[in-house]
Amino acid sequence: MTDSITDQCVNDSADDGAVQSFWPTGIDTGGHFDHGDHGRPQPANDRPVEKTLSRLSGVKSTGTQQWIACCPAHDDGRPSLSVKETSDGTLLLHCFALCEPVEVVEALGLRMADLFVDTGYSAPCGPRDRRIPPQDALRAIDHEALIAATIISDVYHHGEVSTEVLERLNTACARIGSAREVVR
Repeated sequence: MTDSITDQCVNDSADDGAVQSFWPTGIDTGGHFDHGDHGRPQPANDRPVEKTLSRLSGVKSTGTQQWIACCPAHDDGRPSLSVKETSDGTLLLHCFALCEPVEVVEALGLRMADLFVDTGYSAPCGPRDRRIPPQDALRAIDHEALIAATIISDVYHHGEVSTEVLERLNTACARIGSAREVVR
């Protein structure tokens, strides 16, 4: 692997020896913030494309936002790893020698999450808001009340109840009791 990302841009097949940049439009290689079309600004060197391509060897542009490189997950004599940046900044990896993307990412010292643009969104960690519309709650209460009434009728007419049926009656009662907590 070379010291500079730009050193990896040399197009060996070019007759004039010109350097082909593999940076897609909107990427600022100067380390400044780049807003691009991918949402929240990120330092340019934290973008998935830069994070990944900077760790690969033999990187060559094969088109707009597409590259080929040597796969780090296996002994690669010829570049076999296809890298593509989607319009939202996500990187797609495909090794033609059939290495799994997770193997490639781990060989680069990255995580699968590093292939995606950080949007700043994280899933809520606390309890979910379990409120439901009143009509749905009433339907659920009606259903549980019908189950409870059926069980009570069976007990009245037959005089005994199994543990399983008793547990279902308790569940119905608990659901009816907790319905007020989930109604908006």
